[in-house]
Amino acid sequence: MTYPYDNLENFTLKSLIDRSVAMYPNEPALAKVSEEAMSYEDLRVQIQNTVIMLHENGIKKGDKVAILSENMPNWGIAYLSITYFGAVAVPILPDFHKSDVHHIIHHSEAKAIFVSDKHLSTIEELSDSSLHFVIKLDELEIIPSLTNHSYISKIKQKLTSAKELNVPKEDDMAALLYTSGTTGNSKGVMLSHKNLVTNALSTYSKIEILPSDVFLSILPLAHTLECTVGFLVPILHGASVVYIDKAPTPSVLLKAFSIVKPTMMVSVPLIIEKIYKNKVLPKFTGTFLMRTLYNIPFFRKSSTK
Repeated sequence: MTYPYDNLENFTLKSLIDRSVAMYPNEPALAKVSEEAMSYEDLRVQIQNTVIMLHENGIKKGDKVAILSENMPNWGIAYLSITYFGAVAVPILPDFHKSDVHHIIHHSEAKAIFVSDKHLSTIEELSDSSLHFVIKLDELEIIPSLTNHSYISKIKQKLTSAKELNVPKEDDMAALLYTSGTTGNSKGVMLSHKNLVTNALSTYSKIEILPSDVFLSILPLAHTLECTVGFLVPILHGASVVYIDKAPTPSVLLKAFSIVKPTMMVSVPLIIEKIYKNKVLPKFTGTFLMRTLYNIPFFRKSSTK
């Protein structure tokens, strides 16, 4: 098995995505169910354009930029763009209460935020924050009505086209993750580039993943498990990731399975249990004959192998 350490410049997210784009430019990268996937070269262009937008509007190395959205390809574009030149991503779980979201934005001192249409009202209700501008994640465009135009104008006057972007270092903070605490408000956890990249690299000794593999992403990307194993890992291997735009109910998942035909998926026991109880178990208990056979230990044991 070939390890990527030799052709990875350093343990940063920038190096990770640069390597994958160079190795798999024409392979499918990110997509929604029933939509055509963008290639790794398409992903590079989208990241490049988003990095320029952030930089030209005053985001610099070390600045915090939040992401509030359900899963979608543009979530990954935002995350990789923020971290590409040393800014810090602040992923926010989309099911957090509005007050928790507001607390995270205030506490992290985020200067900008990517937000989907679905959660835009939460940001519109925000007051007295350090946000200078808001980017609609669905289109990757700045929302003029939620922009501090005087600040942006001053920033653009200071910038010159010749100014180079910063390059992140391994030990620089890449993400500030807020997770539920036992008491009080959510607590921030600082994750470095090296934390995230070495975790992704560790999969080389655990499982073989090929560019032909297709991941179905169903857990929130704002959670480090999905962001690392369900996003960074497939990108590292040149595989593709497909997102569903609905809650992962058994019926939604089974339909997605038939369309996407995924080879891999990161899940939690509760979701698998729901699929079993709602879609699999009724097959064994739907008729008198099947119920009778299922109640016999020998047949029940055989059916679960």
